Amino acid sequence: MVKSAPGDPTLALGNKDDIVFALMGQTKAGKSSLINRIYGAKVRRVGEEMISCTKQLESVAIEEVPQYVQDALRGRRIVLLDTPGFDDTDVGDDEILIRIANWLETSLSSRYCKGMLVGGVLYLHDTTKDGWTGASRRNLNLFSKICGDDAMNLVRFLTTKWGNVPDTQLGNAERRIKELKEKHWQPLIAHGAAVHHLDPPRQLSLPGGIQDPWVLIHQMLVSMNARQMRDRILLLQRELVKERRFLIESKAGRELSMSLEDLLARAKALQRAAREDGVSSVDKEALQERQRQIDELTRQIGNLTPALSKRLKRWVWNVLGFS
Repeated sequence: MVKSAPGDPTLALGNKDDIVFALMGQTKAGKSSLINRIYGAKVRRVGEEMISCTKQLESVAIEEVPQYVQDALRGRRIVLLDTPGFDDTDVGDDEILIRIANWLETSLSSRYCKGMLVGGVLYLHDTTKDGWTGASRRNLNLFSKICGDDAMNLVRFLTTKWGNVPDTQLGNAERRIKELKEKHWQPLIAHGAAVHHLDPPRQLSLPGGIQDPWVLIHQMLVSMNARQMRDRILLLQRELVKERRFLIESKAGRELSMSLEDLLARAKALQRAAREDGVSSVDKEALQERQRQIDELTRQIGNLTPALSKRLKRWVWNVLGFS
């Protein structure tokens, strides 16, 4: 359960006839560019510097769609949801997860008279990125816990930015995608996720290539209609709305606990060193910074509910041995 509905105009007017397509993935994977392309106008700023572009969750309703997509919609409306990457340069992963949870709960909850359905989740991957990093792993791990195994057939991996890959590097890019499919993405694919490629080069024979993102949206709508997926929701939505759990009790929310426990462990180590060896000015600064981080995490988690905030603060103080 989250505290309140976010101030999103599209979400405020949402209803059970809306079909949500969420765009997720690491920073600068092309989420905002894809929304601009689908919408047909520049509705999202596209980042040009090495800072993340989307800071808030932003949604936009699509009023005009191709006729073949309109037929599959059956009178419903498409809503695109643009999310920040969990590797955002300015906003912590914990805060981003809270924002995503808030939006997803509100979109489904009868408390807000919404009942909006998720028609698909696009996980964008920048093909120009070389290698698999810790940020990549954490991003995908959180993503899989938001969706859950039962909703993996709603997920489409979408590789992007093929036009930025030099011809001499296309072979390497293709090998990286093959490794992702066979190793890192494989557990999600095994549960129903699929892989597509946006504007792949003609010289590569990649299955799942598309030139028009509307084709992919249409495919997901057809699949949704065929499977009668009104009861198919994301795991995080089920935990928050159906099971009425706190975010910190959800599978995705456990990442918050892990982050907090790590900070607490380091804070206790600093305190122990201070007692044993004395505290230098550098150690004092480090201890103060660690405490600031703990206070910030406590504040973020406290946004979920005042009662949880009080319990969490007591736990933090007990662990640190404060009176």
